[in-house]
Amino acid sequence: MSHKLSVGFNGDLDLLDRMFEDEENKIGTLYTGGYLKDVSSGRFQHSESRKSLEKIVDGVHDKGARLAVTLNSPCGVPPKSETEWWQNVETYLKELEAMGVDTAIIAHPFIIDLAKQKTDMTVAASIICDVNTPRGARYYEDMGADIIVPSSSINYDIDTLEKIKANLQRAKIVLLANEACLGNCPWRRFHQNALSHADRKGYDVDYAMSCTGLYTKEPHMMLTNNVIRPEDLDKYKEITDMFKLVGRTTDDETLLKMIHAYSTGEYHGNLVDIVDKGFSQFINLPNDKLDGLYEQKTNCDKNCQTCNKCKRLYKSINS
Repeated sequence: MSHKLSVGFNGDLDLLDRMFEDEENKIGTLYTGGYLKDVSSGRFQHSESRKSLEKIVDGVHDKGARLAVTLNSPCGVPPKSETEWWQNVETYLKELEAMGVDTAIIAHPFIIDLAKQKTDMTVAASIICDVNTPRGARYYEDMGADIIVPSSSINYDIDTLEKIKANLQRAKIVLLANEACLGNCPWRRFHQNALSHADRKGYDVDYAMSCTGLYTKEPHMMLTNNVIRPEDLDKYKEITDMFKLVGRTTDDETLLKMIHAYSTGEYHGNLVDIVDKGFSQFINLPNDKLDGLYEQKTNCDKNCQTCNKCKRLYKSINS
């Protein structure tokens, strides 16, 4: 399958060089945090200044890739009557475009509309928009989104993904492939809101520890989440050829391992290694033993309380 990756990037230009040293990389876009903290994003990660972001833009373009900037806070957006705030955001969007940023990843509908009206950047409706139906996707397309990143909770609902694609007039679909979050995580939206107000790393520890505690007690739950194995990317070829990888707060070695695995479409080892290094310390999913996982998950009714398939699978692959 011919596909491209959109990869989270922490802004380290030495790491950028290492990403592209891998001749098999299929990076099409790198996404990173911006420098205007009035509009925060889904991770506590920002460029230090406009100048530092300009260097990132130039470095990414020199590699032949596109750069996206996240403005995808789900909250903290004041009423339009607060004209000074909105003028600052409009100015910021125009500055991003002027320095060569290709794409703005946005969650709030009003900011999507502003970016579409005031710039020629590509506009991506963030995964934080929680798009999970055809009509929901169309709402965001009609606002101006050129890219829709659906909720990862429907990564294995192929029928819904196909209907979303059929209902779109021009927007393209991008799927987030390797986020460790629980399937239908009860803390997710509150975690995202908390990160919108984060002023330091570790601000979200209470939320991070909630799912960590569950994975610690029930490691088989890692099989029930929304991760797409590198080997299964081609199963989505009728839906999309672009996949998004987490990475803005991922350690360098793990990120490079992710990029290679999802570029080549194969990984031999613990699947959790290319999902979340922390979880891989106590959860083992030998990827070579998971060839039937896609079929199991696309036929799942998502009711773990009445099903033991993943628990039995976890036990069998670790016996």
